Amino acid sequence: LVALLRGQQRRNETEHALRDSEARLSAITHAIPDLLFVVDEDGRYREVISPSRHHIDPEDSSKIGRLISDVLPRPQAERLIAWIAQALESAAPQAIEYSLEEGGRKRSFEARAQAIDRPLFEKRAVVMVTRDITARRESEQQIRQLAFYDALTGLPN
Repeated sequence: LVALLRGQQRRNETEHALRDSEARLSAITHAIPDLLFVVDEDGRYREVISPSRHHIDPEDSSKIGRLISDVLPRPQAERLIAWIAQALESAAPQAIEYSLEEGGRKRSFEARAQAIDRPLFEKRAVVMVTRDITARRESEQQIRQLAFYDALTGLPN
């Protein structure tokens, strides 16, 4: 009877620690201001976590289960899939920048990926954090324009 009670106590402690860990992880992922994806080795979206201020609704599950090649234009999809394969083979985080046309406007993104140590859904996968850097790229272009061209005439300095 004592052994059964100790076993039950250990199980309760383990379940409590698991709930604490899940709550902490949930708070961390929702505090990140960037888009967070879990993508498997086939290029399939497995999870999408997004703060509400982005154009992707956190409750929107339209990407989950779909392939990157179904969501993004072919050149960007092929580049990201190759990059994910590289991230899966590396122990170090990988970074990439890419652009997409959305609503007639070019948007720039920076992504970082880290391979997950254990298979998910019986596949190797990465956690991918994506940040919209469009405003930064536009500011850099304005700085280059001001630095190398006359503001009044538009001629090169």
